[in-house]
Amino acid sequence: MDINRYIYISAVAALQNLTKAAEELHISQPALTKAIRRTEEETGVQLFERRSNSLRLTYAGERFLNGAKNLIEAKNMLDREMLQIASGQRGKISLGIHPEIAASWLPKMLPEFAVRYPDIEIEIIEATSEHFAAKILDGTMDFCIYTLPVYSDELDYEILGETPILLVSSETHPFAKDIALAENSPNRPFLLDPQRMNGERFLTITKGRGMQYVGKQIFEKHGIKVNVVLRLESSNAVSQLAAAGFGMCFATFKTCEELKMKADLNPVFYTLDNPVYTRKTMIAYKKGCRLSLPARTMIEMVKRAGRQRPQRIINVDRGEKSAT
Repeated sequence: MDINRYIYISAVAALQNLTKAAEELHISQPALTKAIRRTEEETGVQLFERRSNSLRLTYAGERFLNGAKNLIEAKNMLDREMLQIASGQRGKISLGIHPEIAASWLPKMLPEFAVRYPDIEIEIIEATSEHFAAKILDGTMDFCIYTLPVYSDELDYEILGETPILLVSSETHPFAKDIALAENSPNRPFLLDPQRMNGERFLTITKGRGMQYVGKQIFEKHGIKVNVVLRLESSNAVSQLAAAGFGMCFATFKTCEELKMKADLNPVFYTLDNPVYTRKTMIAYKKGCRLSLPARTMIEMVKRAGRQRPQRIINVDRGEKSAT
């Protein structure tokens, strides 16, 4: 039934007069009479009875009006909500972010966003890069923050920043004998001859994750074949195992800083490249997709946070000893 008929009957019930109700509703009296008659025919009940010069609700009319008020109120609430969503005051944003970088990025944007859009629901999804691409393309995710590669040519992306990637071992590793350990740090990694990595015990994370792609890229660049002895889901577990002497691994600069602070570990840091290889962090969304105002605002906040991230200054240690 047309919602307008509920509104018409509510007005007649309130004013108890067809002429006054028609004037208030800005429709003709015949049109109002026709709407009431049609409703009575469809429901099979009489809604009004005439008393003197006024119209009064029958019992059926009272029950009808009670339901009509609920429907009108629900319509008004829905209209207000749609207006708020259209204007960006309410809604939902689904954001994907890689677990490794969530702690670095979310605190820089979510508190400010919540102040600006307190009624916007934010859904955070932590998963692998391949998972994000599928979610964005099927429309269940607005955008994501993760690391290269881009898994679909249907995505637009912008680079937010770069993170240095270093090799990690323990100080008991044979490579460490070439290094001035007192000077070694994430800011001063030792430049290692890439060919020395051939056949080395190597730890990595499972396929489909950014760091696994990083290792593949670096090894292919230098023509290296390592001996992968362990794959884990957790990059933190991998890096700590390497620092404890179980093998070698790649780790982000931030992870290396955290390893350096652990009293029970003695990590050593290397690079195969000078300048140091960097992993690119990006924000990606579906090409041609019209994002909501709040989503576009959050994207701008993310980009601003990327511009404000401090640049890492890394001085590579070329070493004084022979690398042979």
